[in-house]
Amino acid sequence: MKNNFFILIFTALSFLGYSQNPITFETNVKKISENSFELITTANIENEWRLYSQNLSPGGAIPTEFIFDNKLKSFNLIGGVKESQSIIKFDPIFQVEQSYFENQSTFTQLIETNTKSDNISAVIAYQACDDVVCIFREANLIFNLDGSSLTIENLDLTSNIYENDNALSIDLKNTELLSTINDSSALTSNSYLNLFILGFIGGLLALLTPCVFPMIPLTVSFFTSNKSKKSSKFNAVIYGIFIVGIYLSLSIPFHFLDSIDPEILNSISTNAGLNIFFFIVFVLFAFSFFGFYEITIPSSGLIQLIQNLILLVVI
Repeated sequence: MKNNFFILIFTALSFLGYSQNPITFETNVKKISENSFELITTANIENEWRLYSQNLSPGGAIPTEFIFDNKLKSFNLIGGVKESQSIIKFDPIFQVEQSYFENQSTFTQLIETNTKSDNISAVIAYQACDDVVCIFREANLIFNLDGSSLTIENLDLTSNIYENDNALSIDLKNTELLSTINDSSALTSNSYLNLFILGFIGGLLALLTPCVFPMIPLTVSFFTSNKSKKSSKFNAVIYGIFIVGIYLSLSIPFHFLDSIDPEILNSISTNAGLNIFFFIVFVLFAFSFFGFYEITIPSSGLIQLIQNLILLVVI
C-alpha cells in the first residue's frame, strides 16, 4: 500500500510536468546580405525551470540539439549554432555541474542560401527540468526569410513512455525475488527503528578503531578530573552540545544554499597540500616520541596548553 502511494504521487507529478509548457520558442531572421541570414531562436523559460545547453559533459542532462532540414541543399550552414551566456552551476537533479539557461536564452545560426527560399525549417530537441521533474520535448522551427517572427508550438515526447506500444521490455533474471517487494516483512526490515539500531551498533564498533579507542580514557579522565560532580556533568553536556552543533553547522548550509558545492568538505579532506602538512607534523611528533629529539615548552604555559589541547581534542 505504501509503495503504491509513492508511485501514485510520482506519476501525478510526472503528468503535471508533462501537461505544462515551461519553454516557448520564437523565431526571427536577420538579413546580413543578399544571400546571408542570421536565424535567431529565442527561448522563453518559466520561473524555476532550466533549459540545458548544447554543450554538456556526459553523465548529466540531454543537451539541446538543432537539426536543420536541408534535403534540397538550398542553403549552407556557416559554423555551428551559437548560444547566449549560460549558467554553470551544480544541478540538484543530476548531482553534477551543468550548463543551462534560466528565464531566457538565444540561439543563432548563420546561413548562406543557394536558391531563393521563403523559409528555413529546423527541429530543436531539448530537455528541461525543475527541482521535481524533467521533460523531453521538441519543436518544429520555421524561419521566415522575410524577417517576420513566429511563435513555435512544442511537441511532447515524454508522454510516449506511457503508451503501450512503447513499452520497455527487459529480460530479468531471478524473477522469483520480485515477489518479496510487497511483503510486509521486507518493509519492516527497512523501518526507521531498524536503521537506528544498525547505526547505533555501527557507532559502537567504530569505538574500537585505532583512531577512536585510545581517546576513550582521555575523554573520561577529562570529565572526571574535576572534584565537583556538577562541573563534570556540565562539561559532558557541553561536549554533547558541541558535537551536535558541529554536525549541524556543517550540514545545514547545504539545505538552503544551492550555490554551495556539496563536495567541498570532501575536497578539503582530500586536499594534497593539507594532508602533506599534517603528515609532516605527525612525523615530527613521532620522531620526538621515539627520542630522537625533545620538543620542549616553557613550564609556565605547559599545564594550560595541555588543558586547552585536551578540551580541543574532546570537542
